[in-house]
Amino acid sequence: MTDYQGLDEAFAKARSPLATEGSVSGAFAVWDLVTRHVVSMSIRPYCCASMKKQWELTGKVEDSSRQEERVRLSRTQRYAEQKRKRKRFVWNPEKWKPKALMSKWYVWVILGVILLGIPTMIWYLQSEDGSQATTRGFTTHSIDSVKRPDTGGSQAVVQLVKPSESNYYGDVYRIEKASEVIVTIKAKKATKFRARGGGPTKPVMSQMVLQEGETKVLKHPNWISLKVWIPKNVDINVNGYTVDTQGVKTEHTYQFQLAR
Repeated sequence: MTDYQGLDEAFAKARSPLATEGSVSGAFAVWDLVTRHVVSMSIRPYCCASMKKQWELTGKVEDSSRQEERVRLSRTQRYAEQKRKRKRFVWNPEKWKPKALMSKWYVWVILGVILLGIPTMIWYLQSEDGSQATTRGFTTHSIDSVKRPDTGGSQAVVQLVKPSESNYYGDVYRIEKASEVIVTIKAKKATKFRARGGGPTKPVMSQMVLQEGETKVLKHPNWISLKVWIPKNVDINVNGYTVDTQGVKTEHTYQFQLAR
């Protein structure tokens, strides 16, 4: 009898019901019985080791195939299981750590957009505010470019108190240290104007088209509302102060009020 034939006989005896009756069940019990039979039959060790390896591999293949048959699902069940897995959200804190996030290319793209977008937005807002403030060429100091004493011999003070951006009736100028409002309009090119005494809703006191080189002087005890169609074509002087009309191409309204 060869060594392998002896092993076959030992395996057969170990797997028989009589051999395993009353002993521990499972692969370890079977191999224990095989080992005892091998020792008693004086079989060479390398044959025993080779047979054990082959037996373990065969057993694993058989066990995995039986397990696969048990867990095999129908098509409907597989679809339902896949759908359930897609909907399930598994929180993985490792994915949200800074080191893990920095390894994603789209994170760098988002950061780049934010870093470029913030200064661009700030620059745009600042430039927009500046353009609104200078749209009509007026600031609180724009009327201080020329300063002369008024006809009464006193030094009048004229100040822009409300710009047209915040007032429906245009720029509001307040005149102090003067007894009346005096507005002088001198045309550099033909331009139409309309003046109302007492406020923007009061009756018209003067309306005409000034030709190039013509001058018109308007006076009122407390208030002159002046509308000019093309302000850049005229020079406007109020109680010794010149109003800046440079670059103002569209019609504009001015309120010149005596301080109360």
